[in-house]
Amino acid sequence: DILGRVLARIWIDNRFRDRFAANPKGLLAAHDVHLPSEIEIGFEDDGQRRPCVIVQERRGHGLPPRRLLYLQLVMVAGR
Repeated sequence: DILGRVLARIWIDNRFRDRFAANPKGLLAAHDVHLPSEIEIGFEDDGQRRPCVIVQERRGHGLPPRRLLYLQLVMVAGR
């Protein structure tokens, strides 16, 4: 829920997006959201597609990180 809100704000607030891109865990900590040290947050925004947030878990020496979550806003139309 929290990262969904972050992603929505990234979409509409360029300054917030730039701060999140530079230091995702630091920005979350500034808003009292603290994550364990083994959790990494990545942010991708190449300007041609919707931005996304990737949450990964570091698993130890020699092992690649394990992706836990991938968030991307999707627009859905209904009637």
